[in-house]
Amino acid sequence: MNDEPMRISEKGMALAVEILAQQGYLDEMEPSDNFVENFIKIKAACDKYIEASIAKGDTRSHEECRDAIMIGYFHAYLQDVTRNVN
Repeated sequence: MNDEPMRISEKGMALAVEILAQQGYLDEMEPSDNFVENFIKIKAACDKYIEASIAKGDTRSHEECRDAIMIGYFHAYLQDVTRNVN
């Protein structure tokens, strides 16, 4: 496996957060001044989104599948970041 860290653009992160917010997965999140704490909370929102997306299965639209891929990639990035910080 490649040891190079995963990269996601700021635009990609913003889009993923926008998707989570639009779908209501960030409604209960209280932002913190600690960015790692925020990443952990957003990662938990990604977990819930991914679980719901998998449950929906074949009934997902093309747009929902595209969004799920973006959230999955963002989730992997957040896992990488929080693993290296903890």
